[in-house]
Amino acid sequence: MSAETAETPTTDRARVAHVARRAVAWLLLAVALVLAGTLVLAGQRPASYVALQTAIERGEVDAVTVHGGLGEGRGSATVDLVWRDGWLWRVSTVTEATSRRDAGNSPEGPVFVGSVSDSLRELRPGLEVERDGWRPYDEVGSWRVPQRVSQLAVVLVFGVLVLLLATPRPWRATRWAWFWLVWAAFPLGLIAFLVLGGPTGLLRPARPEKRLTGGWAFLLAVGVNAVGGTVVTAIVGLP
Repeated sequence: MSAETAETPTTDRARVAHVARRAVAWLLLAVALVLAGTLVLAGQRPASYVALQTAIERGEVDAVTVHGGLGEGRGSATVDLVWRDGWLWRVSTVTEATSRRDAGNSPEGPVFVGSVSDSLRELRPGLEVERDGWRPYDEVGSWRVPQRVSQLAVVLVFGVLVLLLATPRPWRATRWAWFWLVWAAFPLGLIAFLVLGGPTGLLRPARPEKRLTGGWAFLLAVGVNAVGGTVVTAIVGLP
């Protein structure tokens, strides 16, 4: 039986299920694209403090937001430094302490004795440094995002995996292969399944019998996860 025959609804109930899957797939694709755009434009991409220091000295950064810190307290505290790099938000994590001893044996990033804000202003007069409170975040792939965004990502992944189980015979890859791509290469693997895997009906394969298997898909997902964020950063971060 061909792939086309296997996917053709033969009863009224099957037709209703087919239309429902197609509608859900398009809805999930729309949410996935919005979420991917949010990750790139609103998420924070980790960078080193050296990268921030260099950008400030070159005049490429006009403002830095300092999240967290000691305030009027003593001891040490983790501080996130957030700035704009082209279209992207960057974040570097450092430690603010009242002394080197207070910083402890395993500080988070470079240690600043005294105010981080004062140290930043010394790099270039006129730099705008704004203090803000600590904001909880989660990590989605290689991006830091607000917790609401990560919660939406979890719901989206769950919805796509349910759709994967409900799809009669995914295109271009086995069910296990698509599972690894959706799970380990978020969000690119998830979008790839919705566009290329058959649930939306887009881009029907010329040779349905050729399908990627689970082992190769796992290796592909690891590679995509490793380089995907870097490639997006390089493209979007261009001046």
